[in-house]
Amino acid sequence: MQPSPHPAPSSPSWWTGPIFSELAIALFPVLTYYAAVSSRLPARVAVHFNEYGIPTRFADKDSMDALLGFIGLGILGFLIGKVLRLIILLLIHFSRNENNRRIGAKMATYVEFFLVVLFSYLCLAIQKTSLTNTVSLGDTAKVIFIGMNIFLLLMVNVCPKIAPNKWLGIRTPYAFSSDEAWVRVQRLGGRFLFCGSLFNILVTLFLPGSFPVIFMFNMASLLLQALVIFLWKPHRNRTEIPPSSGSGAC
Repeated sequence: MQPSPHPAPSSPSWWTGPIFSELAIALFPVLTYYAAVSSRLPARVAVHFNEYGIPTRFADKDSMDALLGFIGLGILGFLIGKVLRLIILLLIHFSRNENNRRIGAKMATYVEFFLVVLFSYLCLAIQKTSLTNTVSLGDTAKVIFIGMNIFLLLMVNVCPKIAPNKWLGIRTPYAFSSDEAWVRVQRLGGRFLFCGSLFNILVTLFLPGSFPVIFMFNMASLLLQALVIFLWKPHRNRTEIPPSSGSGAC
């Protein structure tokens, strides 16, 4: 009986991914705009706001500036997601570790799906703002950063499974000191991502609706987590040299 051949390395799709579901999400703002929003808008609409939600620039509702915000952001998120997918898959293309190739493909799918959902949400938020003439940047910021932390929670599932490599994972000086150190750092990073992301979600929910406050809290929290992981090293037990029998106390 001949031995079964080794399975060939998997080759994740360079372009497609969850293309049909992503296209449906990306095109949803286009459908809502032409079905319900366009006819209810004034001739000139706000296309830019400052950090306090005050309009700073206006344009014709059929201009490219307006259409980019009203219908184009979902498509833009779709395209950016596909470009990032290509970059991630290119980085892992020459990896000899089949496990890392699978993880890289999963990360690429997470990234592109997150981006198309985020950009489509921003597109719908702009449509709502133009219809109601009210801006709530704080609520929008909460949705964005809560979504970002949910995305990081998804990454918790893949961090501890990554084998040592040049591109994926938490790459600190200590992590590259040995294979055991690499595993310990990835597991620590997974725990930090999980606890830190849940903490950020809960705090963001109860923060006042101010874009600068929400932005600064989440950025400071993420930077602090990254700094702790980068500087972390386990305590090493030092072997004490026993005193010689001939030495006496001073």
